[in-house]
Amino acid sequence: MAHAADHAIDAVGLVCPEPLMIVRNKVRSMAPGETVSVVATDPSTVRDFTNFCRFMGHELARSTHDGELYRFVIRKGGGAGQGSGPNAGGSPSPSVPSA
Repeated sequence: MAHAADHAIDAVGLVCPEPLMIVRNKVRSMAPGETVSVVATDPSTVRDFTNFCRFMGHELARSTHDGELYRFVIRKGGGAGQGSGPNAGGSPSPSVPSA
């Protein structure tokens, strides 16, 4: 049996984009290597969390579907360009022309 995640999010009843925004905010506050478990009912979370992890350098450690419940475990990545730093999960910093 797998050990419990470091954090948990209950997104049951929430619809896109709410589950993704809640997860994104939680992951930003986590240390690299920490995990968050998520339970949701919106089928779009499968696509959203898969893409979020891929683009941000996190690991989708588990993704299961049981009836109307979708369960996920996300492990925060670490290092430059992998979900860390001041703009993790956000837009890139704007370019500033040099003088």
